[in-house]
Amino acid sequence: MRARYDNLLQSQEICVWWTRDLAWLVQDWSKVTSRSVEFFAHETASCGRAANEAQPRLVQLASVVVTSYVSYCMQSQLYKEDASKEICFNQVVGFLAEDAWLNDAVISYALAVMSEDQNDVHIMSSLVVERHKYPNPPRLKQFSMKFIMLHVIHASNHWTLVIVAVQRYEVVRVPFYDPVSGGQYKEKMEAMCSTKFLPYLRAWHSQRNPNKEGGETYPFPSSTHM
Repeated sequence: MRARYDNLLQSQEICVWWTRDLAWLVQDWSKVTSRSVEFFAHETASCGRAANEAQPRLVQLASVVVTSYVSYCMQSQLYKEDASKEICFNQVVGFLAEDAWLNDAVISYALAVMSEDQNDVHIMSSLVVERHKYPNPPRLKQFSMKFIMLHVIHASNHWTLVIVAVQRYEVVRVPFYDPVSGGQYKEKMEAMCSTKFLPYLRAWHSQRNPNKEGGETYPFPSSTHM
């Protein structure tokens, strides 16, 4: 808890620095009469110039820096502990500021962070639903996990979360979570699971659980409950 509070204070401090730096950059450089003695004169290509001659160059440099600096914070990458699970700040605030819906990057990042400490949860990309062929199964055995999660986008503005409760025997349970409890997508989701998702899970199980006779150590459950 203390570490999270320290991270919050550090983020606030960085925001204060960024605000001060930006205020300094956007000042009216034509009114700046004082000038450090040849300080960074070579880097600013104003070496040997008088103050009034260097002013246009400083204005030009400041405008170039401001253009990138204003949007730089939007490109900041956020992650909790695992740096491979990250998201850019503009993917969160940028979409919302333009009255847009959250994109798949935001949903994927949220699920990844929530399951980061859970080694028995596997998150699948929403992009696999639109593909004709699912990706190769992970190297992990399917029964070594408790849950397999797949988030599905509908018409670019609505999401459904599919959660497979992995059990060694009996029934494969595939509950759907819909944030607005809409029933209009249920038939579509059931068809997708039957024709694409469950066959993928069966192939995954068969490839990772062979026995010496060429069969399966644990048979894939024959019943499915949605």
